[in-house]
Amino acid sequence: MTKRLFIPVIFVVLALASCTLPKTYDAGIRKYQEKDYASAVELLQQAAAESPGNDKMLSALTDAKTGLAEEKVRSAENLPRYDLPGRISLLADAGSLDPGNARASQLLQEANLERETILAEARQISGQASANPEDAWKSFTPLLPYREYMEGVASAYRTVADSLAGKYNGMGYEALDGDHWGEAKSWFDRTLQAVPENPQAQAGLKAIKTARKAGRALIWKRRNSSYSARY
Repeated sequence: MTKRLFIPVIFVVLALASCTLPKTYDAGIRKYQEKDYASAVELLQQAAAESPGNDKMLSALTDAKTGLAEEKVRSAENLPRYDLPGRISLLADAGSLDPGNARASQLLQEANLERETILAEARQISGQASANPEDAWKSFTPLLPYREYMEGVASAYRTVADSLAGKYNGMGYEALDGDHWGEAKSWFDRTLQAVPENPQAQAGLKAIKTARKAGRALIWKRRNSSYSARY
């Protein structure tokens, strides 16, 4: 009689044990309901690892990943227009979380295409900068907002800016050597309008001030000498 009762009790205990879910599962469900999808995914992944093969947990984990993927797509759409690397990163994460997310896939494809187009254009313009820096600068102007987010564009910008500054500063120093201070200043000013804080242009403007000061002193000395000679 004892053996007959003992066997069913064992099966009941095992059945109850198999139905017990990890605490991380309940915590993950709460985070999902709060729309904290990142925390929900982390907790439900822990729960799935603790109870592998549990369909209920796997389904909840899939739902949390879907929610997190949608959140990343929205974040990508709200990034600054020119932050292509940030957008690509978020959309790639969304695609990894939810491979079936068609919106993430489409936006990622568009962002990657735009990125490659911008980089190719920047490289092409910078390659022509030494031959015609002013035209290169005009062509590069629409790409300027991208340089904050893309090193490839920033590198091309430095090439174009250096070429333009080299031309303007060369003209400025040539005028300075001929004591054409007004003309020299206009060239250095043009450099600084395009490339703020350019050290060569700043040095040129400082040299103009020194030259003008020396010139005024020489003029005063000559006038004073003339006055003394008369009286």
